[in-house]
Amino acid sequence: MVKSLVIIGPGWPLRGGLAAFDHQLACTFKDKEVHSRIETFSLQYPSFLFPGTSQYTNEPAPKDVNIHEGINSINPFNWMKVGLQLKRERPDLIIVRYWIPFLAPCLGMICRIAKSNKHTKVIAIVDNMVPHEKRMGDKMLTRYFAKSVDGFVTMSNKVTNDVRYFSSKSIVFSPHPIFNHFGQAISKEVARDILNVGIDEKIILFFGYIRPYKGLDLLLNAMANNAINYADSVLTSGKASMITASDVFFGNNTVVRTQWPSGTKHYFSTASSSSETIWMLYRTAVTTLPLCLDNGYNQLKAGQYLPISNDYYTLLNKYPTDLRNNLIDKSYTTATGTILSSADAAYNAKSTNCNKYSFQGGINNLGSTIVLRATEMRLIQAEAYAKLGNTAKALENINYVRSRAGVPVFTITNWTTNSYNIKNLLDNNIIIGGGGHNMAAGFTLKKISTKRVCES
Repeated sequence: MVKSLVIIGPGWPLRGGLAAFDHQLACTFKDKEVHSRIETFSLQYPSFLFPGTSQYTNEPAPKDVNIHEGINSINPFNWMKVGLQLKRERPDLIIVRYWIPFLAPCLGMICRIAKSNKHTKVIAIVDNMVPHEKRMGDKMLTRYFAKSVDGFVTMSNKVTNDVRYFSSKSIVFSPHPIFNHFGQAISKEVARDILNVGIDEKIILFFGYIRPYKGLDLLLNAMANNAINYADSVLTSGKASMITASDVFFGNNTVVRTQWPSGTKHYFSTASSSSETIWMLYRTAVTTLPLCLDNGYNQLKAGQYLPISNDYYTLLNKYPTDLRNNLIDKSYTTATGTILSSADAAYNAKSTNCNKYSFQGGINNLGSTIVLRATEMRLIQAEAYAKLGNTAKALENINYVRSRAGVPVFTITNWTTNSYNIKNLLDNNIIIGGGGHNMAAGFTLKKISTKRVCES
């Protein structure tokens, strides 16, 4: 009968599924009045082998399990020291976790030395006998380890067959247990409320290290395909479409104001009637929306102006053909009609003015806040195509938006020679400033950081 045992494998402060498994295993033996402890690593992986940002958890040390950080995976002298310590300790059983050939020399030597006392038996719980990411020498290292143990426990038929390839020793198959350290179960409704997730919102959850063999690329590609299809369904629904540059900068979107200053051409939002609007906060009167939800220009009164950033002004100057240059005015007219230039002290030299205002239904300062436009559908498709490696279709959608703004299009040569990624291409270069378009170039599969320019 086993009265004492040592578990060799990951344990606190190391994080991950193996550490959680070993902790629960030690607790189970403790409940059965078997003296047990975990012999874990002071150094498990060199930094170049670890895929994450930290190998260690921020959780406090468990109080119900004896854990000793004694194993250095890359120091043979340490292996001998730990092996000799276990040899003297004479536990009835050593349970060693095996999941990667890199650790085979370390674990194999420790087990060989420990069991040389002719008392201690060694059982290996095998997570992977054949690694997911294969390297030269894996088979040789695994054979070395397999010879150091007396038997194996496997948790899948695949691993059982792999073990038989390396060893004829006894194998016990026991399916992977269900973890029970997550606390008391709560209902789906309560969990979604805590996480602020809608009851009908779809959730995809992944646990584990992000490695190529995990197949996350397949998941992301599947999501990208859905994004393309959903965005396309919006654009082809007949209910939302991008308006032309002519519609934006001329015609019904343009008005010559009799004041501020007299005869100056201004551009205004037609959110309530524009086919480009998918979602807006509709206004029926100037004061129907709280200030926190309102477009900045909707609150403008005579003598006020809406500044834009120097960064945005510099960006527009990059391309003289950029139609959005129509939306800025370097002069400022006071309530009394006095025109101030950037040379005047009273003028805010740090900014220029946005020449786009609300004028919904011909009413001064009335305009509905646009939240989502058809343009975003094009950007979603561009990012999704880029994620799938379809550069041509990504550029097609990017250039559709850029062309309307009057800026040069990108080519595949641009993409390859300058190592452009989707963030570089979306960037601020394609935003139509003003109008409360708060999600422009940001409402995509992965939100990108953009400067708020001429919007609020």
